[in-house]
Amino acid sequence: MTTGPVDDAIQLLLSNDESTANEIVRSIIENTGWFDEACNVLSVGVARRLVAGTLEYSEADDIMNWVWSYMLHDNADVPQPAFRIYEAVDAGEYRHPGDSEQIDPVKKYTLPWLREILQGESSDDDG
Repeated sequence: MTTGPVDDAIQLLLSNDESTANEIVRSIIENTGWFDEACNVLSVGVARRLVAGTLEYSEADDIMNWVWSYMLHDNADVPQPAFRIYEAVDAGEYRHPGDSEQIDPVKKYTLPWLREILQGESSDDDG
C-alpha cells in the first residue's frame, strides 16, 4: 500500500523501473515546485523508512545512490538534508578505520546519524 508519490517513487526504484521512477520524481518536482525540495522529500522518506525498519539497508543505499546521481544532474548546490542523508547511508557501506569485524556500520553510523537528521527535520517543521 502506498501513500503518495514518494512511496510510489521508492517502490519503482526498488523494482528497477528507473524510467517510471524518473517520471515520479518529475511529478514530485512539479508538485513541490523546487528541485531541492523534491530531493529532500524523497531522501527524508527513505531515511524515515530505514529508521523505522520498513526498508532494508541495501534498498535505501540503492535509492540514495540513485538520488545522489539525480542531484548531480542539477547545476545548483546539493540540497540539504538530502546530501546529509546520502552521506549517512553511505557511511553504512563499510567498516571505518578502527572498527572491529563485529561492528555493523549501519547500526553504528547510519541509523544514529539518520535519527539525528530526522530529529532536526522534525524540529524545523515545528518551529
